[in-house]
Amino acid sequence: AILEGMAADAGQSAGEGTQPVAVGALVERALRGLPEAPGRPPVEVAIDERLADARPLLPPRAVAEALRALVKNAQQAAPDGSPRLAASLVEGRLRLEVRDRGAGMPPEVLARAGEPFFTTKPPGEGMGLGLFLVRALAQRLGGELLIDSRPGAGTAVLLSLPVEGEPGRSAAPAPPPPDEAPLGAPANSFRMGTPG
Repeated sequence: AILEGMAADAGQSAGEGTQPVAVGALVERALRGLPEAPGRPPVEVAIDERLADARPLLPPRAVAEALRALVKNAQQAAPDGSPRLAASLVEGRLRLEVRDRGAGMPPEVLARAGEPFFTTKPPGEGMGLGLFLVRALAQRLGGELLIDSRPGAGTAVLLSLPVEGEPGRSAAPAPPPPDEAPLGAPANSFRMGTPG
């Protein structure tokens, strides 16, 4: 019952409703709250130029917190590497992807990612609720959370949310960067959320 309550409340920071949000400001807000560590490389950020004027209707605090949790996971997975955060607009959906260059997850760990209280982190570094709450937020907003991970090749996590309040705006799918595999390839992929 406690977990159901947490999931139901995911993204309802103090009764927060949706409002038009500049994606760049949303990303800045998410990164502002990250703990700093000496010598840690900065997060690489890439925001699709088609989002410059877009103002999707989202709960900004909740989405920023979810994005912060994903980036923090990526930083912990590859402490010496720089995670990449990319925002794009594809077929009426806001795609927020966080990619790390860590060790990746074997299939048995990937299958449990997002279970409440499941964590691979040492004691004191995580409770295993981050992905669970991000998934709950995605579901509440009609989106989905996709995880693609391969041992030795890192992990990519995609938070895909429907864009409201943008009548007449749509975009052709953006091709993946040439040096990166598309997210959601069949091997070692896991989908959480509602199909979108």
